[in-house]
Amino acid sequence: MHGGDWAHLERAVELMYPQLKGVEYEYRWAGRVAITADFLPHVHEPAPGLSIALGYNGRDIAMATTVGKHLAARLCSDARTPFPFDVTPIKPIPFHGLQRFYITAGVAWYRFMDAIS
Repeated sequence: MHGGDWAHLERAVELMYPQLKGVEYEYRWAGRVAITADFLPHVHEPAPGLSIALGYNGRDIAMATTVGKHLAARLCSDARTPFPFDVTPIKPIPFHGLQRFYITAGVAWYRFMDAIS
């Protein structure tokens, strides 16, 4: 990403916090937010000894740290150790192939709503 890719976010920050106008940003973060249909993190075990944790719904740092701690304990101990998350099968997401279209439409809608407010 280039510096110009962030211009719209920097403008939004200045609108919300005018005192930050002119502040130079040393670091930026970009990534996808994994949102699950039930808004809960998911833990899967697609093969014996392989665990996957995902879907923190925007609460990545705290939730991933907690889930990671429990996964590490689970992997390093015997199977009788209590695990606070359900291990569920991986299920396909309906209409997932269309996500680019409905996310683009949602972003356009909210930009429009911001513009007229």
